[in-house]
Amino acid sequence: MRMWTIARKDLLTLRRDRSALVFTFGMPIILTFVFGSMSGGKGDSGSVHGLKVLVANQDFGARGTESIEAMEHAGLKAIFETGGKEAIEKRIAKGDFVVGVVIPPDFSQQFDASLTDHNAPHAALEMIVDPADTRVSGMIRSVVAGANERLVVSSVVKQYPDAALALLNRPSVDLNVLNAKSSELTPGDVFLPGFMVYFVFSLANGVAATLLGERQEGTLRRMLISPVSRAQILGGKLLARSILGLIQTALLVGIGVQWLHLSVGQAPIGILVTAGTTIFAACGLGMLMATFGKTMEQIQGMTTMFLLLLGFISGTLIPRALLPDWMVKLSYITPHAWALNAYQDLIQRHHTLVSTLPNIAVVAAFGIVFFSFALARFKFE
Repeated sequence: MRMWTIARKDLLTLRRDRSALVFTFGMPIILTFVFGSMSGGKGDSGSVHGLKVLVANQDFGARGTESIEAMEHAGLKAIFETGGKEAIEKRIAKGDFVVGVVIPPDFSQQFDASLTDHNAPHAALEMIVDPADTRVSGMIRSVVAGANERLVVSSVVKQYPDAALALLNRPSVDLNVLNAKSSELTPGDVFLPGFMVYFVFSLANGVAATLLGERQEGTLRRMLISPVSRAQILGGKLLARSILGLIQTALLVGIGVQWLHLSVGQAPIGILVTAGTTIFAACGLGMLMATFGKTMEQIQGMTTMFLLLLGFISGTLIPRALLPDWMVKLSYITPHAWALNAYQDLIQRHHTLVSTLPNIAVVAAFGIVFFSFALARFKFE
């Protein structure tokens, strides 16, 4: 009976803390929703169902359409691009899509010719892949190849219904991958960009908790007596956490280079600039979060849920190719997505620092906005 009395008191206390209830029950609901959206609610998250592939159908015959239908029947979702190969390359470089397929104008002609003449050149599709996501692009590449092989088999059977030998000597559809460098990525190249973004933003939790703790203890109030401005106080806090963030990033890069063969030879300065900008945004976010919590429990719950949610929808924990279209668009309201794009440009796509400066500039803008709002809202007492 006494145990129930104690338990009842704790439950009543929890009921009065509305924010704790939201974090306790809201986090599993939100995460379940995110993971459910990845599979379309069909329970097949381990398959390729719903994975998007950009398609530019330039074929003058009917085989191009049949090829697209075969890919969709295999579970892919074709997104049509009328701008041709160059438009596909631009959209994939942005990071929203992983694979694009270009069906050339003479595809039907070569396809039909290879059915009747085994010495004729094979029909070929051009495939453009994003080097930043070899896992998903590899899955899609296998599905595209398998779908077109089944198209060939069905066409041979229709043309030669009684000739089993024709199936043994059937032609094939070649896949010409235009940027095959994606197969050369190391484990460090694949995994570490997302980790470097996600774990740096975990600094926001520590920043928020530190500021709240010092405010409750009266340390910040005593600082106001000294000849320093409020901006200098918050700036000093930001500087301390920034140093920790640089050490954290250096450790991740060091481990990546030594054990995971992370490629930084072509972009060390770019990685340093991206890391510094990301740390600035993360610390600014932590300061802003500190203005919304009144207790340490609220801060810990809020930052944990918020940062985990941002990690999922931004693509740092889950490849964006697995997310629904609306969530891919939503990811760009997070600084994580822009920082991840910058790291992927430098490490995986082998771009220059100048070419990814727009991504870095957006991350810096997030940091400025976070810090400005934190300075305006923060109460030192």
